[in-house]
Parts: sequence; structure tokens; C-alpha cells
Amino acid sequence: MMYIDYIYPHQTQAMKQLTAFLEAQNLAFEPIDVAIVLKEKDKIIGSCCRLGNVIKMVAIDPKHQSMNLLDQLMSAMQVHLFDAGYTNSFIYSPTHNRDIFRVYHYQEIMQVQQVSLLEQGQPVIHEVINDLIKRYNPHLIESGALVINGNPFTLGHQYLIETAAAQVQQLLVFVVEEDVSFFDFKTRMDLIEAGTSHLDNVVVLPSSQYIISQTTFPNYFLRNLDDHFKLFALFDAHLFGRYFSQLNITKRFVGEEPLDLMTHAYNQTLLAVLPEYKMQVEVVPRKHNELGVISASKVRELLKRGDYETLKSYVPQTTFDFLKNNPNYEQKAKDYERAH
Repeated sequence: MMYIDYIYPHQTQAMKQLTAFLEAQNLAFEPIDVAIVLKEKDKIIGSCCRLGNVIKMVAIDPKHQSMNLLDQLMSAMQVHLFDAGYTNSFIYSPTHNRDIFRVYHYQEIMQVQQVSLLEQGQPVIHEVINDLIKRYNPHLIESGALVINGNPFTLGHQYLIETAAAQVQQLLVFVVEEDVSFFDFKTRMDLIEAGTSHLDNVVVLPSSQYIISQTTFPNYFLRNLDDHFKLFALFDAHLFGRYFSQLNITKRFVGEEPLDLMTHAYNQTLLAVLPEYKMQVEVVPRKHNELGVISASKVRELLKRGDYETLKSYVPQTTFDFLKNNPNYEQKAKDYERAH
């Protein structure tokens, strides 16, 4: 008798069983929040996993592929996503398999190297872009763009924005919305708005789930420079070029990255891809102080040590005041090991 089961990361033995099943289907295991599996006599014969609202590692044992088991897995996953609070979801699929998922109302929004990204639900990417235009650039002013995490907002970020803003009529600063950083999205957004309030032509806005997110670029957060990283960097760059150019963005600025191999590789991808969409890319040299390169990771290191005197040389007054007035971040920094 077949039945549906749920596997979570803390279930060590069940995760080993899932990994073995996926390997037998020539699929590499990736981080997940949950796996929905079909079992027969306690043996896995089908899987459908998710990380956030991205569905992955969908597989059916070859001996059972004629039994239309995918319907059961996809139906269970849609109910599970809804119960988890998601109104839309995404699937990466080999392009030759994309039609399988169109039955479940998924539509392709991008294809890179014979891999397709499909989405389903509300809102879809066209609705997100139209909303961003309506809220942040209704007159479609020709604009430059920056994407920053700001974890936290430093003098380096401020210099990058000031340099870019001086070259364009309007600068759209997209703040990475994915909440996997030391400082949460709202705090990062607030600090960036405070640190750029003197610049009249700067508009700070959320990045959406289509720029450097677990959806478009999961390996960015895994910090693993491999073929998957390169593929997802291409997805992220092409999505920005094809869709965000509708905000009349003609130039994207990036900060020079001499230290972080991931960000450097990402910048190189942007330089190669965005001109296809009539979008220039300019690399702005990194800002230094008397102690060296200014970076958010250095700020977190100083915060961890409680060295506020040195920290003053790395952040705007607005960020410094926030950190001094919220001493709980100093303790939090002692447990934080992310390098970005």
C-alpha cells in the first residue's frame, strides 16, 4: 500500500534514506525545509522537496513511473505550501521536462543552458515588476541601479551609492529582501534609507524574490563556487536584464570585489550578460580607510569585539548611532559566522 510521508532535516535516518533514493535517480541532495515522499512498504518510491517556496528534487522510481504518482506528490506539495503561507512557488526543471509541470499551472519565466525556471501562483513576475514601476518609478525616469545587502550599511556602501548617484538622473537601490543575513531586511532597509537621505535622486526599494534570493540564486547564500553557482548567477543576471529593464534601468553599478570570490564571479557574470539587454555595467572601485578595505564583515567583527571606536571609521553616523543604541547586536555578533 502506498502512502504520503513527510521528512524534515532533523530526522537523520529518514534523510539518509531520502539521499540514497535521490542518488539512485542521479539527483544530488540539496538543502531543504521538507520532503514529501511516497512510500510503499516503507520504501521511498517518489519525492517532492522544497526550500522556501522553491520545489526541487522531484523524482519517481523508474519502476513506478507509469502509475501517475507525480499528481499525488504535487497535490500534496501545493496544499503544504498553502498551509505554510506561500501564495506562489517555483520549480527548476530540465527544459525538456518543463511541459510536465505546465499541467500544474507552472509557466516558464526564464531558460538558461537547457534549464527552465517556472513559477505558479500570485503574484507572478509581471505583476511584481508592474507594482515596482507604479510605486517607485511611475514616470519611467531613465535610471541606474544598485543591488546591495547592507549587512550592515557601511561607508563603503554609502560611497558606492554616492558615486553612482552622481552619474545618473535617478538611482534605484534594490535591497536584498531575503532574510538570511545577520541584520534582518527591515533593519537593513531602514539603515540604507537613513544613510542615503541626503541624496535626492536615490530611491531605496525591496529587491523582490527575483534578485539574489533563495529562488533565483540559492548558491549565493550557500557560498559554494561551483557549476551550480555559475548557473544561478546566469539566471539572476538574465532575470534582471529581461524584466527589471522595464523600470527603464540602463546602467547597473557594482562594487569592486577584491576579497570575496563569490561576489567577484557574480560581477563578472553581470558584465557578460547585461549588455545583451542594453544595460551598461560599471564597476566602482572599493572604498578604503586608513586601516584597509571597508567591508560589512569587518564591521561585524568590530561589533563582536565591542570596538566602537574603530567601528566609527567604517560606518556612517546613522549606522553607528543605531548600533550604539541597540547593544544586543554586539552579543548577537559573537555567534554570527557568515562571511558576507
